[in-house]
Amino acid sequence: MPSVSSQQPVITGEAVLRGLRWALHISVAILLIVGLFRTLASPLDPVRLWVVMAAALLFALAYGLGLVVGRRWPKLWLAGVTALWIVLLVLQPDFTWLAFPLFFLHMHLLATRHAVLSVVVLTLAVVGAQWWALGRADLPTLLGPLLGAVFAVVMALAYQALYAENQLQQSALEQLRLTREELAVSQREAGALAERARMAREIHDTLAQGFSSVVLLARSAESSLSSSSYEAAGEQVATIRSTAAENLEEARQFVRTLHSGHHQQQPLTESLRRACQRVEAEAAARGETLRCRLVINGDPTPLPAAHAVALLRAVQASLSNVTWHAKASNAVVTVTYMEDAVLVDIVDDGAGFDVDAVGGPRPDGTGFGLLSLRERVQALGGELRVESAPGAGTAIAVRLPAGDLDAGDLDAGNRDAAEERR
Repeated sequence: MPSVSSQQPVITGEAVLRGLRWALHISVAILLIVGLFRTLASPLDPVRLWVVMAAALLFALAYGLGLVVGRRWPKLWLAGVTALWIVLLVLQPDFTWLAFPLFFLHMHLLATRHAVLSVVVLTLAVVGAQWWALGRADLPTLLGPLLGAVFAVVMALAYQALYAENQLQQSALEQLRLTREELAVSQREAGALAERARMAREIHDTLAQGFSSVVLLARSAESSLSSSSYEAAGEQVATIRSTAAENLEEARQFVRTLHSGHHQQQPLTESLRRACQRVEAEAAARGETLRCRLVINGDPTPLPAAHAVALLRAVQASLSNVTWHAKASNAVVTVTYMEDAVLVDIVDDGAGFDVDAVGGPRPDGTGFGLLSLRERVQALGGELRVESAPGAGTAIAVRLPAGDLDAGDLDAGNRDAAEERR
C-alpha cells in the first residue's frame, strides 16, 4: 500500500509581514466604520454630522490612496492621514481608537526616536479628547490610551525586528542563488576545459600520430622515387595506404565514441601486438630496422575500458617517440598483470634524451606527448615514470590500478573474458 505524505504549508517571514500589514489596514477600516456608526447614533445636528461624514470620507480616501502611491511620499502621506484623524477627533471623540493603528504607522515610517515622540503626542491627544468629551479625567481615561500606546510601541519594535530578519534572510537567499549560479558556471567551464583537454589528448594520440607516420613514409617514398627505387616506393605507398586506413578507422572510432559515449575496441593484448607490428612495418618502409617485441607477464585480467585505452595510448605514444626521435633498433613492450595493478614498460635502445630538459607543448603543436600521457594516467589514479639519458635509450613505465569492474565499463575483448571468469 503506497504511503501518502502530506506537505505542511511553509509560512515564511515575508508572508507574516504581509499578513500583519493587511491586519493593520483591516483594523483601520473596522475602527473607521465603528466610529461612523457611533456618530450616526449620537445626537448631532445635521451640519456637524455631514462635516464628520465628509471628514471620515476624506480620511478613508487619503488612507486608501496611500496604499497605492504612499510609498513614493510616505512621510507626507502619514502627515495628511494624521491631520485628518485629528480633525475627526476634534469633531467626534468616537474616532479616538483610530489612534491605535496610527501608532503602528508612525513606528514603521519614522525613525524610532521620532516615532516614539509622535506616539506620545498622539496618546496625549487621545487622553485630551476623552477628557474633553467626558468632562473629567479618571484612571480608565488615562490608562487605556497609555497601555495601547505601550503595546503598539512594543509590537512595532517586534515588527521591525521581524522585518530586519526577513531582509537578512532574503539577502542570504539571494547570495545563495548567486553563489549557486556562479558554481554552475564554474562547473560548466571546468567541464568544457576538461572535455577540451580530453579531445586534445585523443587527437594527439590517434590522428596526429597517424598523420606523422604518413608524413615520414611519404618522405621516404619521395626519396625512393628520386633514386628510382620503384619497388621500395611501392612498398612505402602500400604502407602509407594501410597506415592511412588505420588512422581513418581510429578517427571513425573517435567519432562513434563521442556520439555514443561508449568506447569499443579489440582486446588490449591484440591492440598492443598490432601497434608493435605497425611500427616495425613503418620502420621497414622507411628503410630502417626496428624490432618491437611484446611480452606479457602474468595472467591477463579484464580491465575497465578507460584503463585499457590509457595503456594502449601510452604504448602508441611511446612507440611514436621511438619512430620520430630515438632511432632505435629494438623496442620492448612489457605488460605485467598484478593482483591490484597493471604495469606497462616501454624500453628502447635509441638515442635517449635529457628528461630534465624536456619542456611543455611548443607553439607548433609538438611536445605534447608526455604531457598528454601523464594527464591521462594521473586521471585514472596511476603513475608515469620516464627514465632516459643521452645515448642510453629510454624507459617509460606506467602503473594503473586494476580498477573496479563493471559489465558496461569493460572493453569489448575483456568483456568475454570477464563473463568466462564469472
